[in-house]
Amino acid sequence: MKKLLLSLGSFATILGNVYADYEIGNKFVTRIIDDGEKLHTVKIINHEANKEIIPTKSAEFSIRVSKGTHVENTDKVLTADDFKVLNVKKYQKSDAKGIKFELFNKEYQLKVTVFYEVNKDAKFMYKYLQITPQKSIVIEKVDIESLNIADAYQPYKIKRITAQAPWKWSPGLGQPVFTKDSATFWGVEFPASNNTVSDDKTLACGYLWGREVKANTTYKTYKAVVGVADNDKYSSDAFYEYIEKIRARPLRLQTQYNTWFNGGPRTSKGKFAKSIKKINNELCVTRGNSPLKAYVIDDGWQDTSKDWSKDIVWPVNTKKFDSDFHTSLNNAHRVHSSLGLWLSPGCIFGGQRAIPKLKAAGYESIAPWMSMAGPKYMSALEKRMVQLASSGIDYFKLDGVFGHLNTRNFEVDGQKYGLPSMPQILPKGIKGNSKELNDAKYDELKTYYLVAGTERLMEIFSKMDEVNPNIYIVISNGAYLSSWWMMYVDSVWMINAGDAAGGSSRTQELVYRDGVYYEIWNKKKLIIQFHRYLIMNQRKLELEKPKKHLENIYT
Repeated sequence: MKKLLLSLGSFATILGNVYADYEIGNKFVTRIIDDGEKLHTVKIINHEANKEIIPTKSAEFSIRVSKGTHVENTDKVLTADDFKVLNVKKYQKSDAKGIKFELFNKEYQLKVTVFYEVNKDAKFMYKYLQITPQKSIVIEKVDIESLNIADAYQPYKIKRITAQAPWKWSPGLGQPVFTKDSATFWGVEFPASNNTVSDDKTLACGYLWGREVKANTTYKTYKAVVGVADNDKYSSDAFYEYIEKIRARPLRLQTQYNTWFNGGPRTSKGKFAKSIKKINNELCVTRGNSPLKAYVIDDGWQDTSKDWSKDIVWPVNTKKFDSDFHTSLNNAHRVHSSLGLWLSPGCIFGGQRAIPKLKAAGYESIAPWMSMAGPKYMSALEKRMVQLASSGIDYFKLDGVFGHLNTRNFEVDGQKYGLPSMPQILPKGIKGNSKELNDAKYDELKTYYLVAGTERLMEIFSKMDEVNPNIYIVISNGAYLSSWWMMYVDSVWMINAGDAAGGSSRTQELVYRDGVYYEIWNKKKLIIQFHRYLIMNQRKLELEKPKKHLENIYT
């Protein structure tokens, strides 16, 4: 009897620990978590709107594991139901506080630590996972948040990950989701994230990944975020305000001249110098306007006659410019401006002649361009772009990322590079830009490539920022729209839009742009931060409006 009483006492103690509620939050938002029979969120309180979210039937998180994306019938979805809570710890950082729950799955020998974290004065809070397998495993997909919320909704639902489909390129990646009555926004701080609300009101925030985690090493996911507004009418505004807090560099008005509009690729050091002098005299000296932020050399500075595999990719044509742009840099600085460069990361424009030699030397090419996830090519591109940024180039226009307006390409044989592959679903002989890839049944494979390419670009952009904190980066043709790009770049060019309107008058151009903006925000309900926030906050910016129209400068 004594032994039985001891056992019951121990069981009661365990129950007392198991069914504890843990609270983390601040004056804006609070999350209550229970580590009982399974880890789950009990409640999220939006103090701004005085509203509560009480999830039902929630998985809390979801991890799809396998022996490889190319190995059929080995995938398994694990949720909080499949893990036992081993330990709970509160922690304090200089700028945040948090709670972490250490979980373990015996069948897959998988340790998962779930972190909930909040800053003192932030109207949002974070959640992320650390995944440590005791034996190597492939993480195909991870949903950091997986909660059933009655008032959850997804404004943007278009998903067109197309190869050959002019004007139809809307991957739907990196879009936030919301709750209506409780006035919250949700997502993952990763441009290529998948944030969705299903018909049964499951709000899922995660991403496809598809790579191996070695035994006893730890993979840390990107952070999921939940933020609050004081009213659902202003949830998107609260989201934009959050983006302003996490972006790489402050929002800046960028005024510039680009050589493409004065001769296209037929540019040179001498022509560029004349343009700088003429524009500065007419715009700044004669008319009294502030200096332009940048003078940009577009397509035409690179030398495709060289073998790019021998030294550096994107070498300078020294018949047209100094090898280090010394003269052009000085000319831009002389008029209190900076120098910018155009470049096509995938060699989609202006670099195609260099591809055959790169490919022959083992640099990764996927028909007909370079791979944005190829280890050897992307390392060479990183080295060159960081070199240019450190040499004083303050602005980059990156044209042709995953493709262009009409065509995109994808990696269909990534296994040899350590990238996710799915040969079991592909027709024989298919190429990375084949029209067959328009079919949505290949979306997972295509997304794996976009994820891998996005991660490499993020690494490059971060290193460029390290060597030049004043840098301004634009990703344009062939990119996709996500506000979380702002953590790495300064602007994203509008997809599915041409370079200009038919005609050349100012009115035609403005009406054309207004039409594209209307299509993006009002009809498609796409949530993208940069241009809209600029329009909404013009009074907050010290806009330098021209004092006189600048027309017919070159006449």
